Amino acid sequence: LSRSAGGRRSLTMTSNKTGRYVRGTQVRRNNDLAFDATLRTAAPYQKGRPDAGLAVKIKDSDIREKIRQKKTSNLLLFAVDASGSMGTRLMTETKGAILALLMEAYQKRDKVGLVAFKGNDAEVLLPPTNSIEIAKNLLEELPTGGKTPLGQGLLVSYQLIKAQLRQDPSMLPLMVIITDGRANVGLSKDKYYDGTQ
Repeated sequence: LSRSAGGRRSLTMTSNKTGRYVRGTQVRRNNDLAFDATLRTAAPYQKGRPDAGLAVKIKDSDIREKIRQKKTSNLLLFAVDASGSMGTRLMTETKGAILALLMEAYQKRDKVGLVAFKGNDAEVLLPPTNSIEIAKNLLEELPTGGKTPLGQGLLVSYQLIKAQLRQDPSMLPLMVIITDGRANVGLSKDKYYDGTQ
């Protein structure tokens, strides 16, 4: 999948004429001529082609276009276990780790989102945004307690990413799951996150 959004984290193919040229392709999309690749393709056939007074005889089938690569931003979605089993010490360490990742996300121009799960449910605390400060404040105020509905947290996180990809198919999602793994609540089939808040 080609992407056009800018950023500083992941290398990805781009569909426009920006980015670093990495190789040629026979697929014609945007008239971004790969001159070197075109010449290499045409070179073996020069003797057999009619002389039209040209130094190099190029056919349409020889033409290659550039494949370019650039860095793009990501959607960094944190799915955080806020259940009682995480405990004060583990939750403090968790918040510290996420805050460090948030600072990196800010530098890399990533969008961030936050899903918390505890008790019997999971909640989208922060839909994807470029505001790292909001995410930081929500995380610092995040209360803990109750059971661990891990399945629900994963489901809501997946649905949130799916909704975001419908809005922006070029987005590159990364889900960061932070939990002690002590799931003790079954998955509720009637819960669905449709991408609205």
